[in-house]
Amino acid sequence: MRLSFRQKALAFILPILAIVSAVYTYEAITTEKKIMRSEIVKRAEAITRLGTKTGELPIISGNPELFKNTIAYLKDSPSTLCRLFDRDMKILADEGYPVKGSLPVLSHDTSISMFEEPDFFLFFAPVFTVRHGEAIDIFREVPESAGFVREKIGWLRIVFSKEMMRRMKRK
Repeated sequence: MRLSFRQKALAFILPILAIVSAVYTYEAITTEKKIMRSEIVKRAEAITRLGTKTGELPIISGNPELFKNTIAYLKDSPSTLCRLFDRDMKILADEGYPVKGSLPVLSHDTSISMFEEPDFFLFFAPVFTVRHGEAIDIFREVPESAGFVREKIGWLRIVFSKEMMRRMKRK
């Protein structure tokens, strides 16, 4: 039996359409995963930056109630772990599910250190306070040339679970 031109063309075009569709679908799914990952990382960085500002007062004061309120404010879901450390990496406050493993080596030069594990993103950020470089005398006017010193008083660790990414993969 001889095939007509129409049948030959159809036999040639259909595999090409199937391959193009498969490549397009794969590329769309990969792009969606990258976008979702980058949005989670951006959101996590914003929460971590906010946490370094909010964590200053509890670390300075050492008030357990302030620790609790700060961590409750930073936790956005049950799959998030927040932990505040003092400058010697002693745990001051902790809430969330436990993370296995030891602390990674932190860089003192960067404002936020991010580590990615198979199940979560781990963010570390130093908490600073700003104080005046010289002793302040309330009876003297402070000259504008007097400098301010940033002093590291602790660390903030926030862990964001990848559970949401896994749920999106299943859909």
